[in-house]
Amino acid sequence: MGYILSLYLQVARGLDAQAAGMILLVQPVVQVLLSPPAGHLSDRIEPRVVASAGMALTSFRPVPFLPV
Repeated sequence: MGYILSLYLQVARGLDAQAAGMILLVQPVVQVLLSPPAGHLSDRIEPRVVASAGMALTSFRPVPFLPV
């Protein structure tokens, strides 16, 4: 997904490689920040519920890039 999104940002949106990379850098940074709280949450709640909620949130990631 990252490779295709990088191409989309560069070709369709006209961003240079550095700007596209900075946009794509946000996701792993957020993942690093949210991993410890997600781990604590999965200790309290059944892990499949936490994983299902995470997958549901992830499915909305490409929505801002859809044509209006």
